[in-house]
Amino acid sequence: TTMKGRPRSSAIFLKSNLIILICICLMTVLHISEKNSVRDDSVLLLPTDTSPEMNAKGMRADEIRVRLEEVSSVTSLEEIGSAEYKSLNWLISIDSLKLHADDDHIVQRYVLALIWFSTKGGNWRHTELDWLTPKHECHWTTSVNQAQIGVLDCDENGEITHIHLVENNLIGRLPPEIGQLSKLSYMDLQNNEFTGEIPAEIGGLSRLTHLSLASNHFSGEVPSQMARLTSLEKLLLNGNNLTGSIPMSLCELRQKSGLFSNFWTDCRRRDFDCQCCTVCCLERDSCGPSSNVVTSASSLAQSVAT
Repeated sequence: TTMKGRPRSSAIFLKSNLIILICICLMTVLHISEKNSVRDDSVLLLPTDTSPEMNAKGMRADEIRVRLEEVSSVTSLEEIGSAEYKSLNWLISIDSLKLHADDDHIVQRYVLALIWFSTKGGNWRHTELDWLTPKHECHWTTSVNQAQIGVLDCDENGEITHIHLVENNLIGRLPPEIGQLSKLSYMDLQNNEFTGEIPAEIGGLSRLTHLSLASNHFSGEVPSQMARLTSLEKLLLNGNNLTGSIPMSLCELRQKSGLFSNFWTDCRRRDFDCQCCTVCCLERDSCGPSSNVVTSASSLAQSVAT
């Protein structure tokens, strides 16, 4: 009887272990499945932090967003991947200055971040500019070959007056929010890779005395709003793909102003006309006084040769 009972007991033991093993496997599968579900829906399943600190952070973010909706469109700020969205996110979550919506410089800091994200800042030639660092934006500058580049000057209130980003491989559009830098008096962006139209908002920079957008790829017509730049002394638009005619209102400004004495465009091209420019160009290095305007590349080459 004893010999016959041993195999039966072994069989029962093996079956019990098998059942236990199956249960363990099922529990493991269910646990992994539940874990993956939490990962996939983490935004929905994470508990809401209602601590005063988190509430304050959320309130700060909302207030900054509302403030910047006065500067950029709601659509652009909410579009994931847009330069406006990236700039807003940097200002709220990454920038260690942690400015609040009522800070006098938050719009200025946002606009400079927007220039970075709109023109592939990571590919700028001079990345040592301290752009997007914890420093005040008036110190986003560096020295290259004994010359300064970046934000070169601010007034006594820390508002930017001088931007110099020549030959720095800025690729993309010039954001219309540039018109928010109301104290800007000098801006030189020549020899870059800007595309698209010149933003009409640039006409709001009434303190500008020097504006150079030369040697880029701007297209479309020159905005009539530029006639509001009543402090202009020098305007360089040559070396672009602009078309049409210079607005008569801008020519009237030049005639009335005793300061606006230096005005360069591509008025040697057949598809572009300027009745008040001081220098006319055909190509980036083919320029001459407007009184010597020629109408074709061949005649320009002939005149240079003689």
